[in-house]
Amino acid sequence: MSRRTIVLMSPGETAENDNPFVDLLIRHLPADITVRSFSWKSAFFSRYDILHIHWPEHILSAGSPMKRRIKSALFLGLMVRNRLMASNLRTVHNLRPHEEAARLTRLALKSWERSCRANVFLSRAGESAGSRPAPGALAEVVPHGDYRPLVDRLCRPPKDRVEGRLLAFGYLRPYKGLEQLIAAFHDVPVEQGLTLRITGAPMPKSYGDELRILAAGDERISMALGRQTDEDLVDEIMTASAIVLPYKQVYNSGAALLALTLSRPLIVTDSPTMKELGDEVGDVWVTRLPRWDAKSLSDAQGIRIPAEASPDLRGREWSSLSEQYAVLYRGLRQSRNLFGRRRVDDRGHRPKTDIT
Repeated sequence: MSRRTIVLMSPGETAENDNPFVDLLIRHLPADITVRSFSWKSAFFSRYDILHIHWPEHILSAGSPMKRRIKSALFLGLMVRNRLMASNLRTVHNLRPHEEAARLTRLALKSWERSCRANVFLSRAGESAGSRPAPGALAEVVPHGDYRPLVDRLCRPPKDRVEGRLLAFGYLRPYKGLEQLIAAFHDVPVEQGLTLRITGAPMPKSYGDELRILAAGDERISMALGRQTDEDLVDEIMTASAIVLPYKQVYNSGAALLALTLSRPLIVTDSPTMKELGDEVGDVWVTRLPRWDAKSLSDAQGIRIPAEASPDLRGREWSSLSEQYAVLYRGLRQSRNLFGRRRVDDRGHRPKTDIT
């Protein structure tokens, strides 16, 4: 019996209230795949077949410029180490980092992209728009899974929709376009009966103050700024009549999948990825706005969906998606062994013969 394929993953396990994408992926992987959590020590000194990083910019973040430079230098060294010792794989959650980085950090991220032997995109539109993989690297499309396992685990009682309530939620960052949403909402006539709810943790914290100032004077806008429990977030989504995602640019959105899992329609910025999502689940569930103004917002909210209706997300079940990742892991390990990379057996010994 062959040994398991060992994957060193970042992040390996999600913290409470973080995006549970990685946790759901790991929980549904088949038994022959072993996932270990990333640390700098394990990355340099442990045995693994695959290094799978979801958000490399998170690994390189630190509280001071000096620490960021040290991490970037270590990361560059890790890319050199893995040319001989492991295969790198990335899931492309973002086509580019949301925040500007220092030059050495940008160099480290670019080196990571070039080193990856497999690249997983979350949509066909993302694959065509994303950075080109290194020559010979695989490019696969594995969709973002739904959040049904999380919702079922929480066992929240049903909530009645509040007609006309628009909800924006998640980590609140400048790239998500909340300023243009608030500006558009100010111009929506009161008689339309719409309200706007904004929930989540501002990043940076000062951004929350900016949002409060922008919303001041409009009693129809309410905010709950700060980290939420999964239970509270699910309750907020269930009471909304529609979820608004006014991102300036949108390639991937876990918030969109969580909303659809809870059968709440989306009002989103128009993009190829959102068109692809609408084609999949039905345009009634995904209203794409080419611009954010009062008329577009009012017209989008005018779409009515039957209370018991649900979008078809059968193509996004985690058991199937995790198996696609497992196939990639196995293939990368086997191809590395086949083409002569030095292989370690279960006891940590290297074989005496090697194909070179």
